[in-house]
Amino acid sequence: MSKKQEYNYVQLLNFIEDVEYVNPWIGECILRFIRENDSIKIDLKYVSPNEVDMTLSNGRECKVRCVNRTAWVEYQF
Repeated sequence: MSKKQEYNYVQLLNFIEDVEYVNPWIGECILRFIRENDSIKIDLKYVSPNEVDMTLSNGRECKVRCVNRTAWVEYQF
């Protein structure tokens, strides 16, 4: 899970399930992001229990971070 790969939907759900086991707020945040951006392919990289890196198909880099049970997507510039 530590290397970047492109996930199909089933793999994506499996990744999220694994992340939710460690940090459910990050899992929820990723699911919400996917629902809002369903046409974007996403590469995911597990960094730590409080951070997941995302690379979007449009080339944009993001991080999903969690602090005190609140997770959000942070866009990189």
